[in-house]
Amino acid sequence: MKDSSTNLRLIEAHVDILGELPREITAHSTMLAQLGLPYRKVDGKVFERRSGPYSLQLRAGSSLTTNGFLRQEIPFGSKSRLVLLMLTGAAVRLRTRHVPVDKTFTAFCRDTLGLDTNGRNLKILKTQLLNMSCVDMTLAYDKGKTMDVTQGAIFSKLSVALQPEANQTLLWPDEISFSEEFFRSLQTHRYMLDTRAIRSLSHSSRALDVYCWLAYRCWRLKRPTNIRWRSLLFQFSDNPKTAGLASFKRRFKKALQSALLVYPQCRVEIERDYVTLFPSKPPVLPRP
Repeated sequence: MKDSSTNLRLIEAHVDILGELPREITAHSTMLAQLGLPYRKVDGKVFERRSGPYSLQLRAGSSLTTNGFLRQEIPFGSKSRLVLLMLTGAAVRLRTRHVPVDKTFTAFCRDTLGLDTNGRNLKILKTQLLNMSCVDMTLAYDKGKTMDVTQGAIFSKLSVALQPEANQTLLWPDEISFSEEFFRSLQTHRYMLDTRAIRSLSHSSRALDVYCWLAYRCWRLKRPTNIRWRSLLFQFSDNPKTAGLASFKRRFKKALQSALLVYPQCRVEIERDYVTLFPSKPPVLPRP
């Protein structure tokens, strides 16, 4: 039943995207287009991923509770991706690195993403926001003779309204502030995504990553580009050294099929040894 409702949601989004221009859009950082967050809970406090010249390291931080600091996990899964897309989109739309959370978070998740914000689902979303709020990130890009390295917290500040709570209750932020470095990068190195596509892919971390990657990569291409399966394994798998290539191919093809349904402008061909990306229009046309 879950698969059938997911497929119906993807088909409806496909028809909608073919018929109308985007009504709502969100922004994503090009820094994270090549390397995504973990897919599953990380057993430890450090996570690393490499893909070609790009490297990512995440380190878990601590959140404030009513009884002191509590060590948080590294953000993972589809909910963490949705949280980050909501916040980056809000920062770009409001033109400020200070984003009010309490007024926008639940409404965005419910009205824009179409998520159930009652009970367990909202708790997971909030937990992933708290994980995201205190994680430290290092991104490196090897240019050959030089290497660009960006490091530090994604958020530099959280504003919390203090209220009497039960012991060891995580304090919910009213406002988050992106770090100046991340916000400057978001201003100059961002690209836009169709919220209808994000909403329809909210069930799958890998499908979200594939969609974001295609949206960033394909409209910049000048010619067809072949990407070997081994490279994709390192980019879209948490444990590439132990993951089987055959099983990864099955999972990636399923995620790719979902992403292409809601990015119909994109053309991709699957071969035995590689995947071919073709120059394609972006999901959201750049505005003058």
